[in-house]
Amino acid sequence: MKSAVWLPWLAPAAALGAAVWLLAPSVAWFDSGELAAAAVQLGVPHPTGFAAWVLGGHATSRIPLANGALRVHLASAIAGVAACWLWLRALDPPSTAADAVASPPLRRWTEPLALLLPWSVPALALHLRAAEVYAPTWLIAAAALWVFQQPERPRLPALALLVGVGAGIHVEAALIALGFLLAALVGDRRGAGPALALLVAGLGAVAYLPLAAQRPAALNWGDPGDWPGLWAHLSAASIRGAFDDQIGARGGWTALWHLVGFHGRWLVLPAAIGAAALVRTHLRALVATALLMAADAVYSAVLNPMGLRDQQAGLLVLLGLAVLAIAGLQAAADLCTRPLSARLALPASVLLQWAVLGALLAGGLGAGAGQGDLAAGGRYADALLAHANPDQLLIASSDHASAACTWLQTAEGARPDCLCLPAAFLRDDRATRHLARQRQRPELLPAVGLPVGGARTSAWLMPFAERGVVAWEPGQPLEDGLIEPGLLADLPWSALLPASAQQRRDQALQLPDAATRACAAITDDPACSPSPTLQIAWSAALAVHAGHWARRDPQVAMVIARAAVRLHRSAKALGNLAALEVEQAPQQALEHCREALQVLPDYQRVHRICARAAVRAELADAALQHTLQALSSLPEPAERRRWLAGLRSEASPALRAVLPEP
Repeated sequence: MKSAVWLPWLAPAAALGAAVWLLAPSVAWFDSGELAAAAVQLGVPHPTGFAAWVLGGHATSRIPLANGALRVHLASAIAGVAACWLWLRALDPPSTAADAVASPPLRRWTEPLALLLPWSVPALALHLRAAEVYAPTWLIAAAALWVFQQPERPRLPALALLVGVGAGIHVEAALIALGFLLAALVGDRRGAGPALALLVAGLGAVAYLPLAAQRPAALNWGDPGDWPGLWAHLSAASIRGAFDDQIGARGGWTALWHLVGFHGRWLVLPAAIGAAALVRTHLRALVATALLMAADAVYSAVLNPMGLRDQQAGLLVLLGLAVLAIAGLQAAADLCTRPLSARLALPASVLLQWAVLGALLAGGLGAGAGQGDLAAGGRYADALLAHANPDQLLIASSDHASAACTWLQTAEGARPDCLCLPAAFLRDDRATRHLARQRQRPELLPAVGLPVGGARTSAWLMPFAERGVVAWEPGQPLEDGLIEPGLLADLPWSALLPASAQQRRDQALQLPDAATRACAAITDDPACSPSPTLQIAWSAALAVHAGHWARRDPQVAMVIARAAVRLHRSAKALGNLAALEVEQAPQQALEHCREALQVLPDYQRVHRICARAAVRAELADAALQHTLQALSSLPEPAERRRWLAGLRSEASPALRAVLPEP
């Protein structure tokens, strides 16, 4: 009997053991480095602070396993396996405690592979293999679903605790757990008193943020040491301000459809089979799962459409499809082996599931599981710091560069003689004051109190620039525009140094070769071929530079834009190239626009470029189609009239009759 009690736990333990080998070997892309650094040193990461996640990540960072970054990544693997396992348990709840250990032991052997199935979905694997807040969010959601499926027990205390803990992980985790809590309150008030106490206890993790802000940690985003600072951090005021125009904007549902279609299309059929099988046996659990996925879809498409483009939203929809697909594969295997004898049916069903799950996992993991070269982020940051001069100020705008530099400097103590900063830090008074105090850089203080703009940027940037010790990664439009006259084009950093116009032009014309050399130095491959992720990073930087050069020197801009497309045919690179081709080669520009829209269907700026290209090429149907699409993406009537008037001024009289009136 003792062995039977342990049997249900063997599958998640085995899956977790395998998942350890799939983790990123060092600091990874996007926010991973920043979050890992905050966990290791108990600092404060970007809003909303993710207090419970930081504390959990700090606990895993103490495990004596390989390097520090990998230890923090382990939290995502644990949460991902547990979320999938709990969700499966919620879809197949035992009627009694004895039933939980009485299912055929042989069937348990398929679960380790089944629990790893999300690793074959690129958008899920992106966050399962590195330090991120999303896998713990899935765990809170799956745990809330599982608790909700236990009506014979008092559910309110556990759900209240999940709401509190979820608030310290991610806002969506708290909202989903709160939804289940409110649903459980209908007709079931058992444990209401303890529930309130546990809710407060769960929320107690948030108190970590003001306490951490008092520590001398190098990473302290926003400095939430008092009530105004804490509220601004918890409410993500700075992020909401930056993305306010995208919250509730059109295109969210299209982006969600594209995300699910690209990453989860192969899950749809087995998930449908699983849903059909559950209708007859566990309808209540199926309905709760559908509502959970619907809630995530609404949150992603309406409140967080910007996260869909970075594969940071819509993830519970994909995970739900994966869990339903597991149930569908099991149902299909049982159906296929039903004609066999009772003695052979179960082993045959298990073998069939092994074969299918193994093939799916091999295919997904063999394709890189969504992250390409996982070690490229660390090599990128190593190269940035290796080429920095003593006392140099490194300004990073991209998430992967700033996060990786933050990890190397704050968690590993690399290059303490230079200062690597995310550009966003210097837009906030609290963060600027903390950086000046912690890094002993009084030159930053004159910017405090000034509004975001040219005066603020000059106040902190010029003292460093006068000493010639600034390196700049392009990508922040406001600051790039201010310093553009002194911007030398080079990768991975742009040096802010005095130079003549001809010298800057010569540098820019050499930029494609410089990009290849920089990539080769990190990948040890002259063609930069083994690292798709790194190619994407270089392509994005080149595309940004092409936009900067467009008005000043179209020839240079065209060279850079074509190099960006050669490195990676991203929507941004294709769109920027098309914008430069509109006047000289409108047919070619239209082809590049259409290719960009295949990559990112809701890229509204490209529709505007398409409309101009079609007008120039005298293609009436295409001009009308893209004009209508572009107009639907412009929220302000005055902006729509202004853009349409400009488009009509470029059109021939025949085409003007086809286009809408301003």
